[in-house]
Amino acid sequence: MRLKNTIRIGLFSLVLFLCGMSGSGLHAQAPPPIADDLSNVIWLDADVSSWKQTANLRCVTISSSHITLDYDKARTWPGELNANPWIFVYRNNNWYAATWEWLRFGQTVKGLYAVNGDHIKKDPLTNFTPRTGELYGFMVSGTARNHVSPNVRERSNIVMLNWKVPSTNLAAQAPVVHQSTPTQGSNLLLLNPRSKF
Repeated sequence: MRLKNTIRIGLFSLVLFLCGMSGSGLHAQAPPPIADDLSNVIWLDADVSSWKQTANLRCVTISSSHITLDYDKARTWPGELNANPWIFVYRNNNWYAATWEWLRFGQTVKGLYAVNGDHIKKDPLTNFTPRTGELYGFMVSGTARNHVSPNVRERSNIVMLNWKVPSTNLAAQAPVVHQSTPTQGSNLLLLNPRSKF
């Protein structure tokens, strides 16, 4: 009887340990912050770390089908295609930054499907798919994708966001706005922990 109880306790402990390792991310270690000078970022498109931060990315809004990058230079930067949205992804102990689309003059909304490896098209993120609960950074810059000459050498701050797409039954409601609050560095904005998804 004593041996059976010991085995049960041992198996229960093993299950708890394994669930903690592979669970929903509650026990996962958070990635290190992105440096204010962006020195710990590997750039998969043009390295825009030296570009002036002139744009203000106020917030990122995610609905079940769209992502909105609310930045204040959408109607300021020149060109028909005047900006690129960026995603910062932590993989293999590195922050990778890549563009994932083009933004036309005045455009701030893209289809959510575009935040994906088949739009990034650069290793090691070619198979990237956002995962619920993972922390990503978002930024907007002048044109920097696919070796295109930049229209301006300017960029926004980075907004950090824990990824969570509302369920499809929320599609008829207004999109959920992820409010951002400034952190110590002027380069980053962090998601307000009180925001509801």
